[in-house]
Amino acid sequence: MPKDWRPLYFVSSATLNNPLRRAQELTASQKEDITVLSAERKKGAEPTNRFHVFLMPKLYSPEATVARIVEALYSDASALKSFYRKNYNFKLNQIKQALFLSRDPPVPATLVFVNRISEANDLLNYIESFAPPVRADGHTTDFKHYKVKVEDSFSRGELDAIVATKGLEVGVDFDRVDAGIIYGMPFYISDYTQRIGRIGRRQHSIIFNVFMPDKPIDYFYYKNWKLLCDGSLRDLHMQSEAYRIERENPEALKRAGQRAVLDIISISHGAQRILNSSITQRQREITGFLKDIKSKLQKHLQYALRVPPKHFKIALQAAYKLLDSIQQKLNTRLTLKRAIEEHKELLQQLHKLRSLEAEAEYNFVPIPDPEIGSRTRDMLYTFRHALPGQIISYRGNYFVIIEVSGRSLGTYPQTAFEEG
Repeated sequence: MPKDWRPLYFVSSATLNNPLRRAQELTASQKEDITVLSAERKKGAEPTNRFHVFLMPKLYSPEATVARIVEALYSDASALKSFYRKNYNFKLNQIKQALFLSRDPPVPATLVFVNRISEANDLLNYIESFAPPVRADGHTTDFKHYKVKVEDSFSRGELDAIVATKGLEVGVDFDRVDAGIIYGMPFYISDYTQRIGRIGRRQHSIIFNVFMPDKPIDYFYYKNWKLLCDGSLRDLHMQSEAYRIERENPEALKRAGQRAVLDIISISHGAQRILNSSITQRQREITGFLKDIKSKLQKHLQYALRVPPKHFKIALQAAYKLLDSIQQKLNTRLTLKRAIEEHKELLQQLHKLRSLEAEAEYNFVPIPDPEIGSRTRDMLYTFRHALPGQIISYRGNYFVIIEVSGRSLGTYPQTAFEEG
């Protein structure tokens, strides 16, 4: 590698305020080394319109309000007296025929965004009760890998509606979304922008904003409703939002050092051959390869991290420690590839800082599918929501906690919690 080599980063975001400054913070680059490219509208492309409806229910609960909206979108209005119902439903169906003419049958695709997992479970239960014809499912951490199946089913038209937390805000685009429901306002306007960005990307759409009557943030946006439907005002508001971007988190630095070991191995000359070679046949070559990796680590990390010396030392020590461990495993695993794979748990953690938190596992009985019969929660949440007799929600159903057991409560840095 040339002396002036350093990593090249692509930072992409539709809602990040002051992208030049944020890119500097994230990559430790100088302003003159960063180029900002803004998205341009395609020539000849027709703009799509989003129609916003603002609701703050007072006598009717927010959950029931959402369920009634879904009922009106997919079936008839059952809550009206029979005298009004026939005429109302006739006009309602005329509107739906006009709005969703391209659908055969004219059934809309709907995304419902919530702020908490418990809200998603409650709404799924309400939708099932008020509008049973609707094919709805959830998209939260309760659903784990099942979320991919939900996304595919929705894209193919096998699901009518998804109730999702903020995990669906980014990285998932759907061609067919006609209606959206924002159930409670997120704290950041950038989160709101991400949510409505999933709705009506390629056609006109309607967005129901359901405000919580007991939440100050909801009252703020209810009074300042133009912030939500005016893109220029949203952009202006996002510029004043504060983000805490810390590149000097000790655990993040350790994992940066560990990733550096794998980075250098993967780009080194002859790596593919050496990774699969047996130490019994090529011991000298493999040993020399690892020594060369170790000699490159310090310079590689200096270019990659650009942090103060005391923070750099944390990353370098973690890198050396991982490399030493790989060398030790090499004696029993015989190939470098197997020695690296022996650190499976570490490799899984490199992209996920939250995995440091102590966790408890909830087991739900009866659940027909064993793959979805449990979920993990951090220990702080469990202390508040895992008392015997307490009712919790999971995937649109409600369960009562029967017992709490375990050999250990997990381990935090410098502190051990044991059963007792």
